[in-house]
Amino acid sequence: MIAGCVHPHRDARTPALAASDANVDHGARLPHAITEGSLFPAKTLLELDDDACRATLERVPLAVRTAAPTRGVRDPFRLVGSVETLAFRPSWSTKHSEPTMEVVDCRLLLAFADAAPIFARHGVKGLVYLSAYRPPTGDLQASLRKSRHGAGMALDVGILERTDGTSWNITRDFPKELGRPPCDGREEHPVAGSQEDLRALVCDLAISGIFSVVLTPNFNRDHHDHVHVELNPRVPSVYLR
Repeated sequence: MIAGCVHPHRDARTPALAASDANVDHGARLPHAITEGSLFPAKTLLELDDDACRATLERVPLAVRTAAPTRGVRDPFRLVGSVETLAFRPSWSTKHSEPTMEVVDCRLLLAFADAAPIFARHGVKGLVYLSAYRPPTGDLQASLRKSRHGAGMALDVGILERTDGTSWNITRDFPKELGRPPCDGREEHPVAGSQEDLRALVCDLAISGIFSVVLTPNFNRDHHDHVHVELNPRVPSVYLR
């Protein structure tokens, strides 16, 4: 367990989130992918070396454990516990699973630490995920180019647990329109806990630039039951679908 206060590359809110609050018209029509003028803290996270990532993580309120060396993952942690104000657990029983199934990289932990205020603003206290680490196959680098799950840099979120005791299930609650930009026509002031509030949360995550990639059920049928977030050094600006 690593504990402490907020890490030094942000205040109580990320600089990106603070800027987006001030500069973004949340009722505006957003482009198919956010590219121009984006603040992109994901790039800063990806550039951290292992020592810097660990040092930064020491300042984050954290209740997760380091993991054994894991192929493809630079600095593995087991994502069962909490990061900042967010609790994490897999959708499967940890008693009958391979521990590596819950592995993520240090940098993804920092991304969720930065994103925690966004989730809190939408009343979310915990995330249930459907997939984290997937072992790379064949050539390591080629495999990691195809899927960031093999680097511990991606998470598929299926259920979001709320502070009022309710939950959002992506299969049931995300307002799906296959192929449509997920933030197109979003409501400016959605009712708390509504489907539109869930969509607003996802859009706020994309606007923040904390993650390189945000994929929703609108992307394709394979994503009907989850929202995929990842850190990816090959993505030059936020990719939202």
